[in-house]
Amino acid sequence: MEVLLKREDMLEVISHPDTDEKLRQKLVTAKSILEFAHQELSLPDNGSYQHYSDLKRPYLVWNVIATPELSMESKKWCYLFLGCLSYRGFFKESAAKAYAKILEYDGFEVYVGGVSAYSTLGWLKDPVINTMLNREDWELARLIFHELAHQLFYVRDDTDFNEAFADAVSRIGLEKWLQAQSPETRLSVQEIIHQEDIFIKIIMDYREKLVNLYATGQSENDMTENKAQILNSLKLTLQSRMQDWSSKSRYQTWLDGDVNNARLAIVSTYRSLLPEFMSLYDETGRNLSHFYSI
Repeated sequence: MEVLLKREDMLEVISHPDTDEKLRQKLVTAKSILEFAHQELSLPDNGSYQHYSDLKRPYLVWNVIATPELSMESKKWCYLFLGCLSYRGFFKESAAKAYAKILEYDGFEVYVGGVSAYSTLGWLKDPVINTMLNREDWELARLIFHELAHQLFYVRDDTDFNEAFADAVSRIGLEKWLQAQSPETRLSVQEIIHQEDIFIKIIMDYREKLVNLYATGQSENDMTENKAQILNSLKLTLQSRMQDWSSKSRYQTWLDGDVNNARLAIVSTYRSLLPEFMSLYDETGRNLSHFYSI
């Protein structure tokens, strides 16, 4: 209700003389991205992202992800209309952290992460929110493409499928959107995406090592010791690989935090099925309409 009640027509915000110039430019960019999504990506045109809401906080929601100490299987929560998801969201950070403490007391490993946007799947007219705008233009484009993709296609009770599909659409859309940008911007973003893929590939490889470890049937003490070694090796590998990256600062917060099963699980949720979706897109001759219809 807060998000909806604080909505303002985006065109009115853009044209208002008191609007901060930086905000005005970001909203103009968001409007052009939305038009691109409708015209070039055939994503839903149903009134979403035509309004602006300023919630005066850094994130829209804070998601809680939880896994057992010696398992990569995420805890699931079930909701009306949405089905079951691998995370639970809170509109207040304090509430998310309080709930995380309860889960930790129950023996779960937990990660609490701020989220800039989510999709109401077309049930409501999602606005552009201030939490979405503190990023580069290409990241805003990727975010809007991702959230609109959820409105296009959504499968109940399958978070991995839904997030990977939306990630695939956002990747395809970003690739197309970059073609209209300057060569310098295009090359810079492509380098960042390449480094991001390497970073996530390393995480996924080490996640697989943990999955294999948990399936060995070792004693709990042995598994706990070997798990600590794997996680420590993961951090060292990432630090070594990204030493000279231009995008190094993007990942420092991730490395500085407590790396546990839950943090690896949420990465897997968004990326485990992405290669399959991208292969399917290639098999259609990179025809987006055909890709959607399969």
